[in-house]
Amino acid sequence: MRHALLGIGLLASCSITLANDCEVILKATEARTNRPQWHSVTRVDDGRVIETIKVGGKFYANRDEGWLKVLTNLDDQERRFVSQARSGLVKLSECKRQGEETVRDIPTTVWSMKIEVEGQPAADVLVYIGTKDGLPYAQSTAHTKSEYKYVGVTVPKLLGK
Repeated sequence: MRHALLGIGLLASCSITLANDCEVILKATEARTNRPQWHSVTRVDDGRVIETIKVGGKFYANRDEGWLKVLTNLDDQERRFVSQARSGLVKLSECKRQGEETVRDIPTTVWSMKIEVEGQPAADVLVYIGTKDGLPYAQSTAHTKSEYKYVGVTVPKLLGK
């Protein structure tokens, strides 16, 4: 659950009073949740891989044994987290442009931020946002590395099907 919350919050926003740099991260989060499809792969430093897909408003997760349909709307969870950040319930700070890098041949701007959620250790995060479309293509923390893609995403073959 800790990693699920962290994954949800990695691209979350800042309160309205924070700098415009935090708004760039917020808008990337919103852009991602508005996409009809996405595929994320998160590698945790303990060797686990957390993989999720959204296609046509339905969500799927790859567990060790295979792909399963997820009943929870993962975009709604991210929207809720963004709302909590805007209200100050979640603190986002130190949002800063770090430079430019390429992710899978896609030019991105790298942004850093710190996320603080009550009951969890603060997380320093790097977010790689597409310079042309404003979508997040990668993010990393001290213990995770995630990549996102938006093109060529299809419904996975489900376990037992």
